[in-house]
Amino acid sequence: MGNKIFKYNAVIKSNGLARQLGGNKLSGVNLIAVLTRSPFSNLRPFTSLASKLAGQVSSVKIYLFYDGVLAAKKGASVEAEVRELTQKGVTVIVDGREFRARGLGPMVEGVKALDHPVSELVDDIMEENSRVILV
Repeated sequence: MGNKIFKYNAVIKSNGLARQLGGNKLSGVNLIAVLTRSPFSNLRPFTSLASKLAGQVSSVKIYLFYDGVLAAKKGASVEAEVRELTQKGVTVIVDGREFRARGLGPMVEGVKALDHPVSELVDDIMEENSRVILV
């Protein structure tokens, strides 16, 4: 079926999530989410979706860039959601250089910091059956 990229709002408003992301079943899908905006306004509905999908798809990875890195800050209001995702097997990757440049201090346990996460993101997108949601 090839790779597909979706905007988060379009996926959420759709009644056919499984159909949009991978056909009738999601078992072979690698779900990748890219969060570039502040997590305080739109992360909770997405974390709920990612948590539900974690057991239905092959893998879930969340990449945090730009303002999205705020979700990885220990003590942030979304810390519990991020920690719960990592405990469910969701891989959360933060742009380490951006995180440090903002002086955000300690990171949520279980979050992986990479100084050059774009390379890994591109590799993940190119994998067969990858679906990307832009949050």
